[in-house]
Amino acid sequence: MSAFRAALRLSRRDALRAKGRTALILLMIGLPVLVVTGALTLFATAQVDLREELPYRLGAADAHIDALHNGRPVKQTVEGAGAGRVHMSDPLWTTEAVAALVKGRVIPNSTVWVDLLVDGVLKAVVGFEVDLREPMTKGMRTLVEGRFPASTGEIAVSSSLAEAGGRIGETLKVSRKGVPLKVVGITENPVRPTEDEVFALRGAMMDNNGNGGGTGWLLDATEPVTWEQVRRLNAVGLVVQSRALIENPPASAPGALRSDTSITADYVVILGVMVVMVVMEIVLMAGSAFAVGLRRRRHELAVLAAQGASPAHLRLVVAADGLVLGGAATLAGTVIGVPAGLAVLSLLSPSGLAQGPADVPWGQVVSVAALGLVSGVVSALIPAFQAGRTAPAQVLAGRDPAGRDRAGWPVLGLLLVVAGVGLIVKLFGGRVQFVIAACVLVILGVVVLTPWLVRRTAGLASGRALAVRLAVRDAVRHRGRTASAVAAVMAAAAAVVALSITLHSKGQNLAADGNDLPDGVFTVSGALLDESSWTRARAEVERRLPTVRTVGGYAVVNGKDEFTLSLMQGRTGYAVELNPVVGDGEALELAMGGQDERAVQALSAGKAVVFRPGVVKDGRVGLGYAAKHTGKGKVVEVEAVEIPIEDSHWISVIPPSAVRKIGLSAVPRVLYGLHDVPDPERFAGQIKAVVWDAEVRFPWGDNRSMAIWIMVGAAAFLMLGGTFVATGLAAADLRRDLNTMAAVGAAPRTRRRIVAAQAGYISGLGALMGLLVGLPMGLALAWPAGAVTIPGPSGFQVMLQEPTIAIPWLPLALVVVGLPLLAALVAGLFAPTRMRLARRLT
Repeated sequence: MSAFRAALRLSRRDALRAKGRTALILLMIGLPVLVVTGALTLFATAQVDLREELPYRLGAADAHIDALHNGRPVKQTVEGAGAGRVHMSDPLWTTEAVAALVKGRVIPNSTVWVDLLVDGVLKAVVGFEVDLREPMTKGMRTLVEGRFPASTGEIAVSSSLAEAGGRIGETLKVSRKGVPLKVVGITENPVRPTEDEVFALRGAMMDNNGNGGGTGWLLDATEPVTWEQVRRLNAVGLVVQSRALIENPPASAPGALRSDTSITADYVVILGVMVVMVVMEIVLMAGSAFAVGLRRRRHELAVLAAQGASPAHLRLVVAADGLVLGGAATLAGTVIGVPAGLAVLSLLSPSGLAQGPADVPWGQVVSVAALGLVSGVVSALIPAFQAGRTAPAQVLAGRDPAGRDRAGWPVLGLLLVVAGVGLIVKLFGGRVQFVIAACVLVILGVVVLTPWLVRRTAGLASGRALAVRLAVRDAVRHRGRTASAVAAVMAAAAAVVALSITLHSKGQNLAADGNDLPDGVFTVSGALLDESSWTRARAEVERRLPTVRTVGGYAVVNGKDEFTLSLMQGRTGYAVELNPVVGDGEALELAMGGQDERAVQALSAGKAVVFRPGVVKDGRVGLGYAAKHTGKGKVVEVEAVEIPIEDSHWISVIPPSAVRKIGLSAVPRVLYGLHDVPDPERFAGQIKAVVWDAEVRFPWGDNRSMAIWIMVGAAAFLMLGGTFVATGLAAADLRRDLNTMAAVGAAPRTRRRIVAAQAGYISGLGALMGLLVGLPMGLALAWPAGAVTIPGPSGFQVMLQEPTIAIPWLPLALVVVGLPLLAALVAGLFAPTRMRLARRLT
């Protein structure tokens, strides 16, 4: 123990002396701990469970009762989720009827979706019919300004609606009937402050001619509501949310409040992948930094060895660096990460994230801290073993100890790569988490192969400039430090390349995410609108956007039902497009990005124009159609012509005459607008305020680009950090050679070029390897997102295929080319040029 305490003291003193290296190691180990701890805290706080929401759901009441049926039994979970159907023939529940079944006082508390006209914009908001002046509702909402409603002609709105124009004193119109209600108060939801909410008394908003769905009551019971009482109310069609049951759920009651302790295979795979990747990256990055520390402390260790310290003592001194710095980094990351997660959550409140009470998952946080500490210790193990082989005489004489020519374990690395590639091929198109695990196996194999690969690059120095020859030969000669830095850069680059291709690829189910519109195009449609309503909707679009070009299209209907079209590859083949454009010459020009005489003639002849090669067979293409309400339909063949266009977002244009030939109607109820609307949500609300049934669609906001650039930033930190650490160590090892060159007349710029070449070699080789490893991984990860099974006409299961792989060239070019050039430039600019003479024994 005395040797251990002495090693800790030496490590602490060395950390204080080498402040730059210490800060770098603390950042490399502490930053992942900080980020993960903050993210865990953020998500735990944002995930507000039912127990935490009770004050905002029930106020001071003991239970909430919902009316779904009258006289028809229902089943529910302990948290109050009921199953059953509401029948139009069911008579409405009354407050008196509910009060007769329970012990205590009940007051109405109903929830209903209402349409609210605010500042010329129609918004769908959650409406609550409850008297917030009642003591039973205390704590449900905070009154920010004004007062709570006291009559059926008054409402209170949430802060978000007040900011949108629903200020106190304003009169807002509610529902399609346009019932005027006066705003008398502003409320705030403590958990979801951005939620659009409206509060009124019973009967102000709910349609009393309906079936009672959403009708509810708060109960101030004389005793806690038990599971037996809940089951009795379920027998007559009432669903109950009991405070007592939610706070203390009985073991016999069905529900999701009791924690599920089962561990699934998916959870184990994802957790294992995360642990392996985090530990590997920290060890590779911090290991180089600890190697720099070993280089700096070599003289100190030699003095200790000369005074009688054993190799075990020397190993202990260096290993203590990992414990001291890893412990400090982990502690700092944990202490800063918790409040940082809460601060970020408060900043993200405008995005709609729930703002629950501060919740720190200490079990997970402690596990992350332990992982960071273990990573720090593991990072110092290899330098520790190297320290045990210190030769005091050689070090004190200023000579490098003789090293062994290590080739690594190329056979093991090759086996891991082959096994990983084999698993990727076998799992291709399967479950993503297992594909990711196979990709990690490939990365581990390449990490093991890196020393051998570095050795193979020795021939690159032949015939090159002096700086490049010295840099490459020195890197190959010291493969221990070079390989870890190159592997760290490779792992970061491979992850960015693979995930960037996955995110950027268009292999997604366009029908599921609604993103079948190109950027800068919106649609207004209303298949079942009458001529007058459609004319008003189109006129409102033109009034709001007078300078915007609009192109008309057609909706497919049959009586009172709207139909969905699918362009098929043959009658029984794959669907290649959902909801193809049905239109005339203007729509064709929009889809093609210009005019084409052949396409215009084909469309005029009633033929479909298809822009993707290989879809049209023998002059015909499959066209599936299915009714939206019933799902019934079939697949037919229509005449088509193929005109390949590479950059067209849409795949085809169907003429209205082709739709009419199959017995359906094509009505002009679609409008395409070529414009990037600044506020899509407000624009849609403005159009719906004029024609309630109009549907306004925009391209979905694509956050993938932002995610890609965030990953590029993270990769830049990892790649540059690892490069600079390895370059610093290389410059220290080359000091005598550089001093000799300076002594015979080499200019300072020569030293800068050598250091820049070292940085460029390390980051460039790692980035190139990352590109070669990441490309196939990206293809494997992107493909599962492109194969989605959806219900088709007449129950026909069509496989919606969009397997085109899109490469984000600019981000990848910055990672593979830009970052190595930046590393070389920065390393060269800040390279030390002053000559330091080495001491030698005589």
